Amino acid sequence: LIDLGLFQHALEISDQYFATITPTAKDYIIFAQALASSAQLDKAIMILEKSKLLFPEDAKTGVLLGHLYLKKDMVHVTADLFERSSYYDHNFTAEAAEMHRRASSIPHALYLNSKITDKAEKIKQKIAIFIQRGEFVRVIGLKDAMYRYNILKDENLRYALAYSYFM
Repeated sequence: LIDLGLFQHALEISDQYFATITPTAKDYIIFAQALASSAQLDKAIMILEKSKLLFPEDAKTGVLLGHLYLKKDMVHVTADLFERSSYYDHNFTAEAAEMHRRASSIPHALYLNSKITDKAEKIKQKIAIFIQRGEFVRVIGLKDAMYRYNILKDENLRYALAYSYFM
């Protein structure tokens, strides 16, 4: 039905389908992804919001919902959803911190950054935060850590360090 463009009918059928089975978060995610791929963001969001209510501990539901809200330029909502998902799956902590940085919630982004276990990722994100805040001396202070974790191979990070020295 989604492939045929019959979205409203697909939503009606989905309610009947979900009533006859014991749905999982994955069932809702698959249906929402089909709607999202057909440019039906609002309907996909509606399905995922329902899934989030039924399965609040499912991290993937929150992250997918966050990505859909990000497509609608709702960065603060995305940041909150990613953070809540990171409570259940720590792999999303870096994304949550990045979304808070984009939402200009810098102190909270730094707090979430402190919870990241991947040291190289943590350093990269700190550099982005410090440059955004204009704290170039702090970026220079991370130079030894950049060498230690071998992240100066990345041209963007070398440029960030050089730019910080320039500033």
